[in-house]
Amino acid sequence: MALIDGIKTITAAATAEKLAASYTNAAWLKVSAQIANTGQMWIGGSTVVAAKGDTQRGTLVQQPTGTLVDGIKVVTTAGTELPLVATSTIVGWVKLVASDANTGVIYVGSSTVVAATTDTARGAFVPEAAASPSGLHIDGPLDLNLLFVDSSISGDQVSFLYDSNVSGVPSDSSLFIPGPIDLNKVWLDSTVSGDGITFVYDDNAPPILAGT
Repeated sequence: MALIDGIKTITAAATAEKLAASYTNAAWLKVSAQIANTGQMWIGGSTVVAAKGDTQRGTLVQQPTGTLVDGIKVVTTAGTELPLVATSTIVGWVKLVASDANTGVIYVGSSTVVAATTDTARGAFVPEAAASPSGLHIDGPLDLNLLFVDSSISGDQVSFLYDSNVSGVPSDSSLFIPGPIDLNKVWLDSTVSGDGITFVYDDNAPPILAGT
C-alpha cells in the first residue's frame, strides 16, 4: 500500500482532461483546487463541464482556505514532554505521524502527557506511518504551543502537518471520493486555462472488474 500524490494542470479551459493517462486503480481519491487558481475546477465523468452558469456538469472542487505547514519534532529526552512548536501557533487542525524508525512510543496531550507502554501512559497515542499512514488527526482551533509531545525513548520523533486556517470555514476543503475507482475514468475541466488540482490517492485497492 502507498499514498501517491500529484498535480494535474488543465491545458485548455472548457476541454475536459483525464486525471490519469492510463488505468490507475485507487482505493480512494482526494482532490483540492490549487490556491493560485483564478477560475473554477470541476470533476466528473467524460461529460464534465466547468462553468459559472447553469451549464456546469459534475462537482465543484473547492480551493483550500488556509496554508498547509509541515514539520518534525524530536523528543530529545524520554519522559520530558515538549511543546510541538516553540511559539503560539493557532491552527484549524493538525495531523501527526510517528516515525517508522522510532524504537519507542509517542504520545501527545497537555503538559501532563506521558508516553509509556504500560497503564501509566497519558494522552493520545500517535501511530507510526506503516501502521496508519493517515496518522492522528486533531481538529481545532487549537494552539500547537499547548500541545505537548513525549516519547518512551530519547531521540524518537513525530512528523506533523497543520492547516493555518482557523476561520469558520471547514479547514479541509478536499473532495473525498471513495473507491475502488479508476483514475483514468475521472475527468477534470476548468473555466480558466492553466488552473490545476492537487490530489492524493491510495493504491491499495481490489481490481476493478470490466464494465464497472
